[in-house]
Amino acid sequence: MLKFLGLSLNTENGIIHDELQDEGFKGSEVSVYFILCGYAKAKLVPETTRLVSFKQLIGGQAYYKAFAERAIQPLATTFGFKPQMLIDASTLLGGIHQTHGEYSVKIYALPHVPLTIILWAETAEFPASADILFDSNANNYLTTEELAGLAGLTSVRLKQAARVLEAKQQRVRSSKKGSLKKKRWEEFMAWVALTLVFSYVGRLSRLLLPQR
Repeated sequence: MLKFLGLSLNTENGIIHDELQDEGFKGSEVSVYFILCGYAKAKLVPETTRLVSFKQLIGGQAYYKAFAERAIQPLATTFGFKPQMLIDASTLLGGIHQTHGEYSVKIYALPHVPLTIILWAETAEFPASADILFDSNANNYLTTEELAGLAGLTSVRLKQAARVLEAKQQRVRSSKKGSLKKKRWEEFMAWVALTLVFSYVGRLSRLLLPQR
């Protein structure tokens, strides 16, 4: 069993399960298999912790425009106005908080293949922007084209993780709202009951008191 990005691949039958949403994977399995085929040929090398941009990968300059549109821009669009959600969503994918830029996380998109995602939040003066950096040994594991696909998949999974978190938060808010309504209803009914009791006691007292 290979686990990555909140997905699990059964290496015996090739079935991919989405653990985030507890269902079968609805993305492009062919794209995932394409990435994993390259990864399976890799030799284990130590992580250097030296970060490089996509343009610094082998042939990265030629792929950069498509890479930015597929992997980087969706991150800026999704998280630019709610940057803390990037940090929160990344935890569902095993993300580790970093100190680059305004907001950043490190995610092992595959074992030994970390991606560092950096986000600058949207402001009144500037639109949101993002970047994805790689360990300098990344091309030892995947080709630049495969790394572009992996970064794109990571971007998609972060968006899906954010939706999972938002749905959970909505359920919590709804539950609290329901509990508050229930509490207020119970308080109201208690007040009604108490009012009726006092009214009954008052009537009973008038009946029992001797008439003058």
